[in-house]
Amino acid sequence: MTSILLFGGTTEGRQLCDFLRQKGIEATVCVASAYGEEQITPGANLQILAQRLDKAAMVQLIRRERPRLVIDATHPYATEVSCNIREACREAQAEENDTSGASVSNASNAYAAYVRVLRQKADTALAGCRCYGALEEIIAHLNQREEKAFIALGAKEAAALTGVENFDRRLYLRILPALDSLEGCLRLGYPAKHLICMQGPFSEELNRAMFRETQAAILVTKESGPSGGFQEKVAAAQALGMEILLWSRPGEEEGCSLSEVMARIEETG
Repeated sequence: MTSILLFGGTTEGRQLCDFLRQKGIEATVCVASAYGEEQITPGANLQILAQRLDKAAMVQLIRRERPRLVIDATHPYATEVSCNIREACREAQAEENDTSGASVSNASNAYAAYVRVLRQKADTALAGCRCYGALEEIIAHLNQREEKAFIALGAKEAAALTGVENFDRRLYLRILPALDSLEGCLRLGYPAKHLICMQGPFSEELNRAMFRETQAAILVTKESGPSGGFQEKVAAAQALGMEILLWSRPGEEEGCSLSEVMARIEETG
């Protein structure tokens, strides 16, 4: 059993791990990979589970650990993962109520243990960005152009981006320095010299140096917020006169700020 079940290898997830470790609160932390585990400072009170979980595995984990609080600190664009966590909480709660004979008609009870961490959004940095609701729309736009593009979306979107004409000559990808990410991009046909394996966030100066070195005329990025270095990316691209294609965040979410989640952890004990 554990007090807190935390999902997320994000900046917010790592900050929550530091908070939990300092408070000595027992927690199970779920990240998607060994690389995500390496980014967490170990603690005797933290159990790290480094593997991708589907909804069924999440339900089993919740039933086994019986946490008082399930925290979803996954990436704002990881909508499928967040949906699986919410549904797993509801199913695990419903199963428990069915077993105990209690009513499951109250929806608030079904979600009582779940809280979503909301990442702060950018404000004025969106000015001058060309916004799109889907990656397919960005690919279509890139196929109307011939210039090089710097892709700050990570390795997860590398396969879809092979739909860009002459992707192996035009696209430069910045990805995490994880071996599986690098090998996956190489298998897709991206040249090694077009792959930048670094852990962000990055300063405006470093972004500008990368953009200038690749001679990219277009920046493709997500609205990753202050914790993801979004303002620095946009400022660097604007300084170089680059076109900025923004993959907008999915629909509005309900949840709490990082500080609110920390306060709730302390209330939960």
